[in-house]
Amino acid sequence: MLRRSAAGRRLIDLNQDVRSVTSLRGRDITLRVEEAQEFQLDGDGMGVAVAVRSWIDEGALRVMVPLASPTA
Repeated sequence: MLRRSAAGRRLIDLNQDVRSVTSLRGRDITLRVEEAQEFQLDGDGMGVAVAVRSWIDEGALRVMVPLASPTA
């Protein structure tokens, strides 16, 4: 995913090891950059922006899995 955006490619070029990318958690996050950058959501190009806000709607996604069979 990093390779698809100009900002991501620059980040990779700055760091020999991509594992050095910082990962954070939160319910609401706003990302701002100095210059407009292409961005993606789930791998789909969404255009160019200088700020992107994302948030979590608690309970909005229901995940269902089958019951384990008695022989498993």
